[in-house]
Amino acid sequence: EYSLENLLAWETLTDYTLEPNPRKRVESFITMADTFFSENSPQHVNIIHPTQSELSALRQGLDNPSTQED
Repeated sequence: EYSLENLLAWETLTDYTLEPNPRKRVESFITMADTFFSENSPQHVNIIHPTQSELSALRQGLDNPSTQED
């Protein structure tokens, strides 16, 4: 199986966890969510359904920040 997207997702997640700037972390999360966790992405990473649902909810919350807490 060709799993380059898994390695790229892991590297991106590692960079995300090491980013000290909260604003850049949000930008990184959005990019990561759109690239690896969106079902329509060609680099979609297969993850369990509850986690996928939680990530989708977080991503939607970032699109509408008025519904989120700090």
